[in-house]
Amino acid sequence: MNKIGLKNVEKLNITSESGFYYTLLFCCRFDVSGKWLKMIECYRDERFKNWTDSDVKKMWDVAKGKVKSLDHFF
Repeated sequence: MNKIGLKNVEKLNITSESGFYYTLLFCCRFDVSGKWLKMIECYRDERFKNWTDSDVKKMWDVAKGKVKSLDHFF
């Protein structure tokens, strides 16, 4: 990845609800802070090993503010 100017690369393996497996790559250039990439490490945790693509989409919808999390209402 260094050849194309990417300093930080984090991989996240995902399983689709249909059983298809794929890998998401989160990358940033050398001249950009990669601090936000550290949150990707949290999703490699044992707690999330059975998450599907649908679960990951829901998580990102909450993170982006498209959907409110339950704790927002309490």
